[in-house]
Amino acid sequence: MSGSTIAFKYFPVATWRVPGFYPEFSANQANTALPKQRALLIGQVLSGGSAVLNQPILAYSAAQVITLCGLNSMLALMYAAYRLQDPFGEVWILPLADNSSGVAASGSVAFTGPATAAGLVSLYIAGNLVGVPVSAGDTATVIAANALADLEATANLPCSGAAASGTLTLTALHKGLAQNDIDLRVNYQAVRNGEVLPAGVGVIITPFAGGLLNPVLTTALANLGTNTFDFIAVPYTDSTSMAAITALLSDQSGRWSAIEALYGHAFYAYRGTIGTRSTFGAENNNQHETVLGYYDSPTPAWLEAADWAGAHAAVYRVNPAVGVVGQPLGLLAPPIASQDTPAEMNLMLYDGISTFTVDAFGQSRIGRSITTYQANQAGQPDDSYLNTNLLFQAMAAARFLIGNVLSQYQNKILVDDGAVIAAGSPATTPSLVFQGVCGMYAYLATQFLVQNPATFAANGYAQKGQAGQILLFLPIDFSDQVIQVAALIAFQQST
Repeated sequence: MSGSTIAFKYFPVATWRVPGFYPEFSANQANTALPKQRALLIGQVLSGGSAVLNQPILAYSAAQVITLCGLNSMLALMYAAYRLQDPFGEVWILPLADNSSGVAASGSVAFTGPATAAGLVSLYIAGNLVGVPVSAGDTATVIAANALADLEATANLPCSGAAASGTLTLTALHKGLAQNDIDLRVNYQAVRNGEVLPAGVGVIITPFAGGLLNPVLTTALANLGTNTFDFIAVPYTDSTSMAAITALLSDQSGRWSAIEALYGHAFYAYRGTIGTRSTFGAENNNQHETVLGYYDSPTPAWLEAADWAGAHAAVYRVNPAVGVVGQPLGLLAPPIASQDTPAEMNLMLYDGISTFTVDAFGQSRIGRSITTYQANQAGQPDDSYLNTNLLFQAMAAARFLIGNVLSQYQNKILVDDGAVIAAGSPATTPSLVFQGVCGMYAYLATQFLVQNPATFAANGYAQKGQAGQILLFLPIDFSDQVIQVAALIAFQQST
C-alpha cells in the first residue's frame, strides 16, 4: 500500500518507477449536470395511428405525433396545445387505446328554420369555430347539411358528424368518460365578433354525454422505466385513473420514494360549478398533483391539462423557485358571468383547486397554482405542500445533492469522525460529508432555490449508520414567491 494520502484512482503510485509527469483527471468535484426535465403527455390514439401502445415515445414534431396517434386524436391535440406553451422542452407521449368496453360520447345541434335572412351560424366545437353560412330561405335540413360539410373541413375537431332532418349529430372520435367534456355552443364571441344567429334560425344544443370508461393506465405506467418525467399531463380525473397516478408518484413506493428518486408531478384540469369543484377538491389530497378548476370554458379539460402542464414547464425549467402567477394559459375564457369571483377563488384555494384569472383582453392567466394536499396523516389541516413550486424546488435540490454527493464521496473510505484526514485523501468521515453538503446548500442558496445556509449548517448533522452508511439530517428551507402584497394605507387630511 502506498504511503500517499492523495486519492489516485488508477495511477499505481507505489509500483511505478518510470520517470515522467502523469496527470490523472477526476471530475468528482466538477459535476453540475441535472437530469432532463421531460414532459409526459398521457392520452388516447386512434386505430389508424402507428404508435406502439402503452410505451413512452419521444415526440419531436406535430407531424410525427399525428402519424403516431392519428389526425385529431386526443394525444395529437394535446401535443399541439402543450407546444404552444413549451415549444422547446423535451416531450414524450404515452399512447393508449380506447377502453374496449368504453362508449363514445355524443351530442347534437338541432336547427330550426327556415332562415328569413342570410347570415352565419357560429358553431363552436371544443373551442373551434365551425362557421355555417346561411342563405335566406334555407331550411333546417339544408343548414344541418351545410354544417356537416363545414365540420368536415375544419381542423382540430375531436368528433365526427352526421346530418339528418335538421339535426347535426356529433360523436367523439374516442370512447371514454373524458370525451363528455367536448364543449358545444354557438356565438361564443357574441356581438363583439359579429356573432348573431340569422333571422328565422334557431339552434338547440344537446351537450356531449354518454361517454363511459377511460383507458386503464396500469400497464402503460408500468412501462415508463427509469426515465424522469417532471411534467405529467393527465387527461382523466376519474378516481381510478387518479389513483394510478398517485401510486406512480408515491413517497413510499413510487417515483418520490428514496429508492426510486425519479420524482415528477401530475397536472389535471377539472370542469365544474363551484359546488362540484369544491367536492372534487375535498376528495383529493396529494402533494404531487395540481388541478386547475374552471367552469363554462369551451376548452375541454383533457386539452387544458396539456396546456396547464406546459405553462408550468416553461417557467420551472428555467427556475423552479419563480412564481407562475399571471402566466398566460391557452384556456379559452369563460363568459364573464361564469368566471369565478375573488371570494370563489379563495374558496377553491382552500379546497385544493388552482385558479386562473381573465384579463381585460380576454386572456386567461394563472391565478394561483397549488397542490391538492390539504391535510396530514392525522387528518389535520396542513399547508406544508401548498404551492406547486415547492415540489419542483425539492426536485431540483434533491437532484443537485444526489449528483454532487455521489460524484464526490461514492467509493471513498469511511472512517469515524475525529480521524485525521489529509487533503486529497481517499477517506472521509460523516462530518466531512455534511460539511460538503453545507457547501452544496450554500450554492443552492445563491440560486435562490433555498435560503438561510447558516441555519442549515447549524441545525443539520451527519452520523454513521450501518457499515459503509452515512445518515444525514438536512433541514432545508425553501425560498418563497411573491404572491400577494397587502398594504394598510392610513391616510391623513391636511388642515
